[in-house]
Amino acid sequence: MKAEVWVTSFGFFSSQTLRKDSNAMKNLLTATLLLFFSATVFGSAKDDAMTAYFLMEESPFDRDVFSRSMKLINSAYQADQNEPWVYIASSLSTMQRGYKIGSWFHSKSFKPGTIDKAHEFALKAVEHGADKSQAHAHLARVMIIKQQYREAWNSLNTAYQRDNNNFYAWFYKGIIGYYMKDYDRALSHFDKAQTLTTKRYHQKLVTRQKQRVARGQGNKLLEEQLYIKNINDYPDNAYMYGNYAHYLLKNNRPSESVTYYKKAISIKPYRQALKMLIVAEEKAAAR
Repeated sequence: MKAEVWVTSFGFFSSQTLRKDSNAMKNLLTATLLLFFSATVFGSAKDDAMTAYFLMEESPFDRDVFSRSMKLINSAYQADQNEPWVYIASSLSTMQRGYKIGSWFHSKSFKPGTIDKAHEFALKAVEHGADKSQAHAHLARVMIIKQQYREAWNSLNTAYQRDNNNFYAWFYKGIIGYYMKDYDRALSHFDKAQTLTTKRYHQKLVTRQKQRVARGQGNKLLEEQLYIKNINDYPDNAYMYGNYAHYLLKNNRPSESVTYYKKAISIKPYRQALKMLIVAEEKAAAR
């Protein structure tokens, strides 16, 4: 009788060996279970890297999320070093690791060398995924930070050609419009992006950028309405209350600011809110 042979990463097993050797059977079962467990814990390289990217983008200040995302990126890299999403996610993780404070679209908000390294990863994403819309869109994001607006615009046109429903192709064009002080065009692009959201937090990203446009236009009423909109849309998000508290403090309304910093801290006592609450309380007491 001809023996059948199974090949696993743990060795070769024949049907004859398995019938004679119970240990061989145990080893095969162990190998099968380990391979199954590995497949269920980690998905494909693309899925893992995409998951990491969106987790980091949604929660850029959450250390646990960042740690989990790095594990997913490493898993994706081990599975397929040619997957473009591995480099898109690596570029974003580089930016988050090097972020200090300020706008996510300004180079001064990052430690020296951060954006150059993120740019290298973004270029590698395009190299491995020239047909992928998001590779070009993310490259544009890095170019915006480097103030290479013309190159970024061209990259976004390519992203649009690859997928005309890509949220980021329109969202980043809105960012460019803001920096070019073409506020009407910026709002038009943000409005279009808002119709193409694929993640719940995308609405938050758009609203935040519309706040910046309103500020650029000197429209304080609209700016404040948008802060309140984000609170209403995300009532369990501490940062939405903290952002509004910061707006109130900057506009010489410290007593109201204290209320919203305390609300933010009651949800999540993050460092910046704790620090600014003290400032707000001191200013409120001095009035």
